Amino acid sequence: MINKLLSKKINGEQLYLITFSIYLFFAFLRNSTFNPFIGSRIFNLVSYLVFAILVFKIFFFDNYNLKCLVIILICLLISLVSWRMSSSNLIIVMTAFILAARNVSFREIIKWYFIINLILLLMVILFALFGVIQNLVYTVKGRQDRYSLGISYPTDLASHVLYLILANAYINFNKLNWHYYFSYFLIAMILKIITDARLSIICILLTIPVLYIAQKAQLGNKVARIFTSFFWIITPISAAITFFSTYFFDNRNKIFYFIDHLLSGRLSYGKTALNLYPIKMFGQKIIEQGFG
Repeated sequence: MINKLLSKKINGEQLYLITFSIYLFFAFLRNSTFNPFIGSRIFNLVSYLVFAILVFKIFFFDNYNLKCLVIILICLLISLVSWRMSSSNLIIVMTAFILAARNVSFREIIKWYFIINLILLLMVILFALFGVIQNLVYTVKGRQDRYSLGISYPTDLASHVLYLILANAYINFNKLNWHYYFSYFLIAMILKIITDARLSIICILLTIPVLYIAQKAQLGNKVARIFTSFFWIITPISAAITFFSTYFFDNRNKIFYFIDHLLSGRLSYGKTALNLYPIKMFGQKIIEQGFG
């Protein structure tokens, strides 16, 4: 049995998914209160190993022509420079994952992401509830107590759940019905009670009508098709609205104040950042504030 496994040839997609799973495992635990037991050294070593494996896949499994290999090499070199300048290896790993995704089914990536993240999230929650790892509780004046259930922050817990819902919706898109939509709504309400993470909860609730319209469009509904034809432009429009809302934010304006409160102070924080660090042509050094 062992000899059969060792003699079995591995293809590029399998190599990518195995590497993806290894990185996802350590990245998830690093975002939990397991992190003090693991430390950053192991995660950094895994990151460099993953980068090396993905580069190996690109050059030995993906059959690129010379022109494409040169372009890929330039992209990798730019990411390496960014890594050295920023001291964050996330850029090289993400660049490698994107460039190495040739001939890898996106559906398989999402399926592996969903299964691994769901198992890890349930495991971390159980360990936190049984007291094996810390279940951090955040108390903020004027807000309810916010539980992270073994994840580093309540907002991170909520974002994990949001992306699990999106992955689930992608995998089961053709089967989505009111059972799924009601489940997503119920999860959002439970998250509100546990984390009070407003933005992730708003995103989950917005996901429901977006998926419903997309389903109708796929079935040929003309009105839904008109709506979905504008989906692509929502991201740049939203980015522009976010920037200008932040730039012109006025705390004395009741509408601005209400929106800022709904978005957990994102507009006022953004305005403060713009005041401290005005936009410059060639960028500037910004001192990070916060990070726990």
